[in-house]
Amino acid sequence: MNSVEIDITEEMTQRAFRKALAVGEIKNSLLKGKGNFHGFLGEEMVLSLFPTLKRKDNKDFDLVLDTEDPPLKIEVKTKRRNVPPKDEYTCHITATSTHQDPDVYVFCQVTTEEPYKGYVLGWLPKEVFYKVSDHRKKGQVDKYGFTEKADGFVCKISDLMHPIDFL
Repeated sequence: MNSVEIDITEEMTQRAFRKALAVGEIKNSLLKGKGNFHGFLGEEMVLSLFPTLKRKDNKDFDLVLDTEDPPLKIEVKTKRRNVPPKDEYTCHITATSTHQDPDVYVFCQVTTEEPYKGYVLGWLPKEVFYKVSDHRKKGQVDKYGFTEKADGFVCKISDLMHPIDFL
């Protein structure tokens, strides 16, 4: 398993909660903004693992490594699950998010209930993600019985590069 379990602190939780309240509903959000907290908690986890990153928060990416020239643009994608990650579980980029222009995707997983358990699953450069991922249609059922909630691109956790290899 490639993932790194992250100790989620009360401070991380509070920052994610405040940010989720401030943002509200996001256009094209599958959960109509109800997943914002978990998404921001994913960003907090990545920032805790890689403290040299800085929050950028624009429509194309979340974080930046500005010691690179040009700066490395990072989009964090977080999935809510109540079970530990397994290699065959999937990471998604919905079709409505393909307009984003990061250099790298970092994938995370967070439980839906307190006490929150979080994992940084791994990462892929954007162009590699689209080469290794499969295109899926809303309603399509995978071999494990999971029904896609939206059109998008899907790869397995086992396709990701180890989080520690990121920087």
